[in-house]
Amino acid sequence: MATRSRYTGIQTQVGTRSYQGPSGIGMREAQRTSQMLTSALDGMSNYFFKKAGQQAEIAGAEYGAENPITVEQINESSLNGTDVADRFDDDTIFGRSAKKIALESLGADLQLSANRQMSDLITLATTNGSDLSEVGADLKGIVNEYVKIAGSASPILARKLYATLGMSSSGLYTSYSKVFAKKQIDQLQIKGTLSLNYDLKQLPIEFGGILNGEFNEEELTAKIYGSGLYKDGVRITDKEFKNNPALQKEFAKNNGFYFNKKNSYMQKGMVHKFTETMIKSSAKDWDGKWLEARTSFIVTEGLESGNSSDVAQKIHKGQKTGNVKIDAILNGMNDQERLDVAKAIRTEKTSAISFEKTIQDNLEISTDKIANELIVSITKDLAFGIDNSGATQANIDKLEQLGKFKEAGELQIKLNESGGLRTVSDPTVLKEIKAKISSDNFSFGDLLAKSDDLSSKDYNELATKIEANENAEFKSAMVIVAGDLGFSPEADILGEKDPNFEKQQVYRRIRGKVEEALLLAKKDNKNFDAVAIARNVLSTEQDGIQQQLFDNDYKSTKGIINLYDQEYPGQVSKSYSKAEIKTVLTKLLYLSDDKNKKQRTSNLREQAIINAYISQLQKILTNPRLQ
Repeated sequence: MATRSRYTGIQTQVGTRSYQGPSGIGMREAQRTSQMLTSALDGMSNYFFKKAGQQAEIAGAEYGAENPITVEQINESSLNGTDVADRFDDDTIFGRSAKKIALESLGADLQLSANRQMSDLITLATTNGSDLSEVGADLKGIVNEYVKIAGSASPILARKLYATLGMSSSGLYTSYSKVFAKKQIDQLQIKGTLSLNYDLKQLPIEFGGILNGEFNEEELTAKIYGSGLYKDGVRITDKEFKNNPALQKEFAKNNGFYFNKKNSYMQKGMVHKFTETMIKSSAKDWDGKWLEARTSFIVTEGLESGNSSDVAQKIHKGQKTGNVKIDAILNGMNDQERLDVAKAIRTEKTSAISFEKTIQDNLEISTDKIANELIVSITKDLAFGIDNSGATQANIDKLEQLGKFKEAGELQIKLNESGGLRTVSDPTVLKEIKAKISSDNFSFGDLLAKSDDLSSKDYNELATKIEANENAEFKSAMVIVAGDLGFSPEADILGEKDPNFEKQQVYRRIRGKVEEALLLAKKDNKNFDAVAIARNVLSTEQDGIQQQLFDNDYKSTKGIINLYDQEYPGQVSKSYSKAEIKTVLTKLLYLSDDKNKKQRTSNLREQAIINAYISQLQKILTNPRLQ
């Protein structure tokens, strides 16, 4: 007899050995019930497995957020020949989630740091007027450097970062290109303005040149204003000119001095990218100078004719003067301009008569004696101080009227070269100023106060030395500030988490304030003490700057929490505490995963927005001022 098993079997345990079970319809119902039970059990199993996976994913996200991959870790791994991401287990949901969040956090940090470095580059380039190609190369260098860092952690992260930074770099380059183009246009306009001013100065000289030679009135009128426009000294109507091809052809062959010069002048403005307002202003300037040149020539010609009163009267009445040059010029002037010319001739004649009378009233004094007295007075003015009332120039004019053309010409050259200052400096004042400049104890304001005692040459040389002293003082001050801060301006700051980041912000603020003070000192001619200004800003504003940076970050953080509460009510208490910030960060990291896109609200739909919020929360959590 076989040995009996200690295991009694399921039928023995439940007493079903003799049970035959249902048959027919009963059996089918029993099978259906069994299938439903099995399906329900499978569903419950899948649910719990899915729930466990989600919990592992969230836990991994939290771990990745709290243990991000840093640049320092990447550098250390490069030296050791290890993979910075090896600490994450890719075979588990927890490990994959932690690695993903850690890499995303690194990417956000690198993106933020790169964008700030590129923005600083554009700011500096704008200030210095850097070449467009140089800026483009520098932007590309920044992108490549940060992509290289990202590639040490993850090739996929590197590709994503390259695409993102490429867009940012392109936008900054485009923006700077517009600034660069504007600056180029400004420089071009300045060159154009200088060129047009020179043309205006040359206009009277060139106009006088075309009047030389033997011409009849009609020939000279055509030379000045163009052929085909005047007949017997009378301007033809625009309608007649328009309907007469022969006259148009004649004008095309010889359009005259006026048309050629003004057209060339206006074209030059367009070539130099003048605005519409600048074009109109330039045209007004040319018209004024053109009228002045013609008026001056007629007045001079009328006075030299010996019968200026008769000339003025005929011009006033609109009659021919009999002077070919005057009549040809008058053909192109309107009635009001003719009246103004006649008045100018009479005014100049009256002034000449008055001066001649003065000479006649002093017949007992020889011309040479008067001239010598004028020369002594002018020479004294040039040496020890020019009279701002114009008396020095008036005396030179009188000397010329006395026939002392050589002496008057030499003194006129000296006056022009002086620039309104004396030609010989006071030796005592000059020695005192040089001593003070050597000890760096003299400002632009001090120099201006002593300008009346200095020659133009000495004034300019001393101003150059003062500027050199103050620029050197500025550089020395910033070296002292950097030393006090324990910060190197050449340091490579990789992000806000860098320990030198806040020092960099303080240094830039101080530098800006000192630069502003230097500009104001030059503008207002005041004393400038760069070291004192720099240290004052450092002592009074360092902590305030750091606090302001924190306050700005904390305000942004509160805004993110408020938005999250608005989108997902009841999940946060809006206490804005450190713990609550961590909670919101975890939830945002969860939402940032593409798998969870469906759980995003409309205001959190964009990945870039979520990434920005994540970066901001991570930043505030590392700030020691957060309690």
